[in-house]
Amino acid sequence: MQMSVYYSSGNMKKIAIIIFAVAILGAVFYFSSDYFRFAPPNPLSPEEILARQEAELKKFREESLANPLTEEELREQDEELEKLREESQANPLSQEEMDRQEEELKKLRLQNN
Repeated sequence: MQMSVYYSSGNMKKIAIIIFAVAILGAVFYFSSDYFRFAPPNPLSPEEILARQEAELKKFREESLANPLTEEELREQDEELEKLREESQANPLSQEEMDRQEEELKKLRLQNN
């Protein structure tokens, strides 16, 4: 009895290798799904955002207490602040922009209280 070409031993090896490779790739993608996210992350609630910001601020304060600035660094920061003040005086904000920023500040203060 003659075997068809599809079931010859060389083709069976190729088919077995392809099935094995697909199974391996499937396992790799399944177990590495924690590393490869295809969906966007879940949005954070305002409380979570504030908690993260407070934690970062606390960390920065601790770092600044551990590593105080030198006189030269303080002078550089003062010079940069002065440059920013001069720029803001040269290009003042419109009244609408100032009102919008005040409203945002009020909202942030209400959220913190």
